Amino acid sequence: MKKIISFFFFFVLGINLPLSAQTTLAKGDIVLLGINACFNNHCKKNNHNEIDDKIYLVPLDHLRQGTSFIITDNGWERNNNNYFGTTEGVLRFTSRKYIKKGTVIALNIIPNSDKNKLEKVNPDWKVEVLNGNNNNFDFAQHDQFFLVDGKNQWSNNGNHKGNLKDKPYLFAFNNKIVWKGKTGSSNDSSLPDENPNNDNKKDLRNFHLSLLAEKKEDFKHYHYYNGPKTSTSRNQWMIRLLNPNNWETEESHNEFDNNFKPENLEVNDLIGEIKVCEGENITLEIEKDGEKSIQEVVGWYKSTVNTLSNPTEISSSTSNLLTIPANETGTFFYFAKIKYTLNHKKNQGGTIQSNSAVVNSGYYRVIVNKSVETTPIEPIN
Repeated sequence: MKKIISFFFFFVLGINLPLSAQTTLAKGDIVLLGINACFNNHCKKNNHNEIDDKIYLVPLDHLRQGTSFIITDNGWERNNNNYFGTTEGVLRFTSRKYIKKGTVIALNIIPNSDKNKLEKVNPDWKVEVLNGNNNNFDFAQHDQFFLVDGKNQWSNNGNHKGNLKDKPYLFAFNNKIVWKGKTGSSNDSSLPDENPNNDNKKDLRNFHLSLLAEKKEDFKHYHYYNGPKTSTSRNQWMIRLLNPNNWETEESHNEFDNNFKPENLEVNDLIGEIKVCEGENITLEIEKDGEKSIQEVVGWYKSTVNTLSNPTEISSSTSNLLTIPANETGTFFYFAKIKYTLNHKKNQGGTIQSNSAVVNSGYYRVIVNKSVETTPIEPIN
């Protein structure tokens, strides 16, 4: 009986533990899939008649129950170096349930920061209003927002000296290519980077989606991802979603509603399985992130574990396609290192600012079996 009780206790404990601890979020773990920034004005399906913005996010890692993130449309360095503006919304969303990676999260934002109303239209989330009820999240057609780790604490010292410190910033979105701070406008912002007064936790130069619009007449309310949708790894999905060439912009709510279908993504770091015999060839391929790609292969590697630790370089080829001989028996995990490059500008008409990062692709599990030796049959005389 004691063994049964102990087994039951640990079985229950094993189920509950993953739900009770927050997921530790890293940069790029939650990104944008689509945004309707004028929902209330044009959508006949609006049952509450109070939803203003509808923001579609997607986590590229599983989110345990209790995991939280903060979203703000305050501009970074709106008036002061290394501070947010302080007159717009700062909202913390905490998940009430486990969310599988790739699941679309539809956030409904109302034009006033009322906790009860926000929770009414977002029933799967606990919502905290961090910057006062009079400072609203309201995304304009030439605006930006930031996602940061929910364990950050918001401080508002007035005069546009807002701060979210200690924990990583996750993602930034701008529906224009220009990131220009200290204009005094609520629709402008710098892009957080690494400098002597700004630690690396806030650096988003490799984790932002900046759409290509630069002139006022090109700014719109409706944007959505329309790139490749095949199953791929976490990092390759992130690159796809950060590539502005994969995004569509619509003129009206009706066009957005008709053309954007927010389907869950299939996120799997295992991108292929291959079985060969020793001496045969192995063919590996890394899918590009879209027709206008922002990525390039910078080398090929193999590891003996699926965490891809302690890898060995097998080729310096920069091709997306590689064929190599299987010269060793066993189970191996093959992958490429991918460099991706994101662009932005600091002024309208200014020069492109480019920043690159290198990440691992998804991996192939390759099983190499020993060749079967056959004895030749001698002819019968």
